[in-house]
Amino acid sequence: TNKGVATMDLSFEGAGNRDLTITPDGAAAGSPNDAGFLRNITVANDNGTTTMTIADSTADGAAHKLLVAGNISGDVATDANDLRIVVNAIGTAAGDNEAETLEVKGNIDLGVGTITLTGDASDDAVLKLSGAADQAIEGAIISTTDDAGSMVIIANGANTATFASAVGVSGGAGVEHLQVLAATQGSATFSAA
Repeated sequence: TNKGVATMDLSFEGAGNRDLTITPDGAAAGSPNDAGFLRNITVANDNGTTTMTIADSTADGAAHKLLVAGNISGDVATDANDLRIVVNAIGTAAGDNEAETLEVKGNIDLGVGTITLTGDASDDAVLKLSGAADQAIEGAIISTTDDAGSMVIIANGANTATFASAVGVSGGAGVEHLQVLAATQGSATFSAA
């Protein structure tokens, strides 16, 4: 399993639609749980749709994380081609008490793209913001199931996380939890989008 390193970039290039699923093999279950590492994620052209899915492992009942040390840049000229990210904590079995986390230390720019958190009552799909500087987040954050299995964690110390797009959708795709961790003393700014 190539877990990546904090200096490795992921770039979506070439013609046509791109669809990448990142799934841990479960071999490192336990403490520490499976973790993958990337520096930056970039959509390099406007040649088709791009979807990246962070999926549950079928091999264990442990939590997993993809850590992006830099930025996610997925805003291209055609709105329909902006990067879509799915964090799916359910996998092959609902209710197995797993969590899938996308942790980002830089900025997220998806344009009209989205981050979709897919979980259930015991399987949390998580977006964690843990930058050492201010973070800007553009792109709606939605939950597949209204008010269930979805969480946004702000853990960026004394820095500010600015959300330029919607967090949850009223009446059907609301994010269940917004959590601010201990020692976080900055601020979160939400737009009127």
